[in-house]
Amino acid sequence: MAIGPSSRAGSWAADEKAVAALDTEYQAAVKTNDVATMSRILADDFVLVTGLGKTYTKADLVRV
Repeated sequence: MAIGPSSRAGSWAADEKAVAALDTEYQAAVKTNDVATMSRILADDFVLVTGLGKTYTKADLVRV
C-alpha cells in the first residue's frame, strides 16, 4: 500500500500534537515534582545533554 504525501503530513501533524501534549504534561509534572508522571513519560534510556555538556539520565531526573 502506497502512502501519499497527505497521509504522511497528517501523521506528522498528529505526532507533533502528541509530542507537544507530552511536553506540556511533563513540564507540569516537573513544576509539581510529580515523579510518577515524569517517569512514565521519559524513556528508560533517556539522556538529557545541557548546553554546557552536562548529562542527566532518567534516573537522575526522577530521583526523589
